[in-house]
Amino acid sequence: MRKLNPITALYLKILEFISMLLINVGGKIDDFVDTKNATPEQIKRCNEQGEQIRRILRFWGHKF
Repeated sequence: MRKLNPITALYLKILEFISMLLINVGGKIDDFVDTKNATPEQIKRCNEQGEQIRRILRFWGHKF
């Protein structure tokens, strides 16, 4: 296998680093916002906010 262009190698290293960050940080954020740990009040508030967002998007012409 031939050696990669230095710019391509650097680009791939940057992509690998960003992927690693997204996986690690995303896993922690996912645990934080997981609905399994939410209280009934938090779920109710989330559903209400979702309905408000859906109303706004319908007003803008999006279909749900």
